[in-house]
Amino acid sequence: MNRAKGWRIQTGIRTNPLVSVAIPVSEFVRKRFSRVRASGDEGKYKNQVDKGRRLTIDVRHGSMVANTIGIQMPADFPLAAYNDIHSHTAPLQPRFPDAFRHYAGAWKAVAIRFRSAAEADDVFQSSLNEQSSVEQRFRQEVALFQFFTSSVSVLDSCAYALHAIGNMIDAAAFPLTGQSLRTANFRGVAKSFEARFPADSLAVALVSINADTLATELRDFRNFLTHRVASSRSYVMPTTGPNPPVRWEVSHLEALSGVQALPIASQLTGRYRSWVIGRLDVLFAAINSFVRSRL
Repeated sequence: MNRAKGWRIQTGIRTNPLVSVAIPVSEFVRKRFSRVRASGDEGKYKNQVDKGRRLTIDVRHGSMVANTIGIQMPADFPLAAYNDIHSHTAPLQPRFPDAFRHYAGAWKAVAIRFRSAAEADDVFQSSLNEQSSVEQRFRQEVALFQFFTSSVSVLDSCAYALHAIGNMIDAAAFPLTGQSLRTANFRGVAKSFEARFPADSLAVALVSINADTLATELRDFRNFLTHRVASSRSYVMPTTGPNPPVRWEVSHLEALSGVQALPIASQLTGRYRSWVIGRLDVLFAAINSFVRSRL
């Protein structure tokens, strides 16, 4: 845990001198920094947050940088575990050059896709405060497409990296050719790890995440936006009382998850971002244990 004046920032990273970073604070950004808690001068900083000002806080240099590709990561990404996994796996390149080439590209993609999803979520959250217009709708559509495609890609890229790690352990069970690579998505790798490492906590985590209803919903929305339609809007005008939330009706798209409609509101992306973060916390912990015990 790193400490800064007036703020406590949980990163789980150690090392390096303190530097100053300016963070734009608005309501939607404050929600995204769920791991940052006010302390000390809480009242003073709360006033600055409410006024939408910029706060300058001290954080450890490099504490939010992915060690695979050098990009800054959002505060809610489980960066310490991500970097630890790569720090252990990178020295294996000379022993497993072919498998490492697959692993490295996929592990970089995990960080890139998560940041892409996070930035799309922030854009979508911000757009909800804009006046309704065709340009607002366009920004929302681009953000939704980017968010759902990138979120699914985070999981699939993680799974592809695991397929490559599996090849380092058992090349026959995890071949790097043809159909085996084409099926090395999250669902396929969950099945292959369950078959090869049934008692391992990593296999248990993969199977559990794959079976989660929200994983199915994420894939549904990715498929809708990538292969079928743009999102639509359904407005209900009540005779009394406030207007209900605008909805995206999807019943006619026959979602595997059974979802019928989605509110055009903060939870449309926020709920799934929180879910992905929670699943990555579990998954990275299991991967870390797996690679350290078997490689």
